Amino acid sequence: MTAHIHAALMLQYAQDALETNKPWERWEGSESGSYWWQCEETPSWHEFVYYRRKQPVTKVVTKETGGPAFPNASGDDRDNNGMTLRDYFAAKAMQLAWAAYDQGYTGDPDDVTGSITKHAYQIADAMLKARTA
Repeated sequence: MTAHIHAALMLQYAQDALETNKPWERWEGSESGSYWWQCEETPSWHEFVYYRRKQPVTKVVTKETGGPAFPNASGDDRDNNGMTLRDYFAAKAMQLAWAAYDQGYTGDPDDVTGSITKHAYQIADAMLKARTA
């Protein structure tokens, strides 16, 4: 007697079922192995379908960066390699700084761009600090 092709995965799924009443939310399926879909119910464990457990999501939210600026609606930020909240705040602050420069404020005349970017990140850091206060 040989084991079912997905026997090891079924065992892992059973372990998930001991931890949550919606274990399928931790699983994906694919017919080709290239495009994976989110399981919406208990897998059928067809022999011609590939199954895998989704990688655990590790959210990196640090005091220094504020985490991702645009997290995924699902909360799954595994593929979020975009800008941090700190970068987003600095970009917004830089718009204000450039507008002030256009109005005649020059700041450091020897290094206008460096001065503006430095101040933009100082403002962004102050905004992150204000969020935790």
